[in-house]
Amino acid sequence: MSNPLAIVEIIRNVATYLDVKELAVVRQLNKTWRLEAQRKLYQNRSTIIYGFFEPYLNDLRLRHLDPENSIVSVIPFQEFNRFNIFRQVLGLDVKIELLSIRDQFWVEFKRLKKICKSLNREARKKAELIRTFTPCSLENYRARSRYGAVVKEARISERRRFEHYRNLVNFEYFLVRFGSTRVLTDEEIDTILDKLQDLRDGEEEISWFNSASDFWEDY
Repeated sequence: MSNPLAIVEIIRNVATYLDVKELAVVRQLNKTWRLEAQRKLYQNRSTIIYGFFEPYLNDLRLRHLDPENSIVSVIPFQEFNRFNIFRQVLGLDVKIELLSIRDQFWVEFKRLKKICKSLNREARKKAELIRTFTPCSLENYRARSRYGAVVKEARISERRRFEHYRNLVNFEYFLVRFGSTRVLTDEEIDTILDKLQDLRDGEEEISWFNSASDFWEDY
């Protein structure tokens, strides 16, 4: 007789390669498949929930001044229906899950912020090092090359941080429109709304200067 623990492990390995739709199908096969599929769906619930709305969030935020901009005019009702079915199947609390996604955004943003600060410090050190070498010398050339590589990496990291922050604000604004005071406090809502124009200014600045560095001075 086959080892039942081995069967569970096989199912677990197979489920790793299935997408959300395929996991929903295999849930209907038998109890073992159902439990493993449900475990996998629960494990990836934040990514799945965010995926329902992510394609529409930037447009929702950019249209925040449009008086005819209802949330369902930007995000198809089908996505809300999919979200509702998903949370019911897994027995999820809407507020807890949405705030968990927001908190994950902030954790990643802080991580990226540390990386950017570290690279900026390194760039300043390498810039100072250039001055210690004779102009046009081999050492000076090598120092400039290393400085240029760090600056390039720093700019890429700043761009990545800005894009992540934009996605964070997009999601927070979605929470304002979708959850309002059922999910956020009045103070949190006011803070999020204040970020919208700052983010828009940052986007315009980047479009002109292709750099996000100045945008982060107050963050």
